[in-house]
Amino acid sequence: MSKVARRAIEEELKKKRIEKTKEAAKELGELLSRLPEEEIVKNIKETQRLR
Repeated sequence: MSKVARRAIEEELKKKRIEKTKEAAKELGELLSRLPEEEIVKNIKETQRLR
């Protein structure tokens, strides 16, 4: 495989990973927006306490 082709494939894979990450972040944001803020803070504090 040529360096040019390899580079193009790597760039395309990188774009796909970024796209999937953005979509996952959007979905997580939508999920978290449904939870009460107090519950999120409580869970974060509990997690930190357990470390």
